[in-house]
Amino acid sequence: MRIFHQTIYCLLLVAVATFVSTALFADVYKVVDQDGNITYTDRPDADPDTVVFEKLPPLNKMPALTAPIDDELEDPAQEQAFAGYSRGIILSPENDGIIPHSQTSLLIQIALSPQLQPGHTVQFLLDGVPQGSAIAAVAHTIDNVERGTHSLGARVFDAGGRPLISIAPVKVHVKRNFKRK
Repeated sequence: MRIFHQTIYCLLLVAVATFVSTALFADVYKVVDQDGNITYTDRPDADPDTVVFEKLPPLNKMPALTAPIDDELEDPAQEQAFAGYSRGIILSPENDGIIPHSQTSLLIQIALSPQLQPGHTVQFLLDGVPQGSAIAAVAHTIDNVERGTHSLGARVFDAGGRPLISIAPVKVHVKRNFKRK
């Protein structure tokens, strides 16, 4: 495996070196033949009257991004205070959804209005029990959920750990194969 990585690294290095060297030394010439046909090439023509060095414009016409100067930054005191979440729902799984025996993990996704704010965290719940610690994400995977009916919920906390909104739980029915004795 190490030889493979070394080989890939060497090939990448050669490709970059080739690209850089050609980009640095490549001139572009405009050649007009006796019929008026125009050809662009990197090699000058033998006839000095038909060779014109052509300066091409840059390909990227996007303006460069500039960082704001310190006095242009917004004053934190002017920021509007967060008014709270007006709505929170569990997008998936759907209420009374059936989780097949082949699916070993549950992905819980929530939607908030407004969206999850910086510094806020979400605590995901399975049957009212927190699953891991609160995270700054609107989706979480729970592995190896046992067979049966379960409720999935979530709570959102601010940066100080104070609850902001509790999301109504949904029921899911996990199907698992089992052996009869």
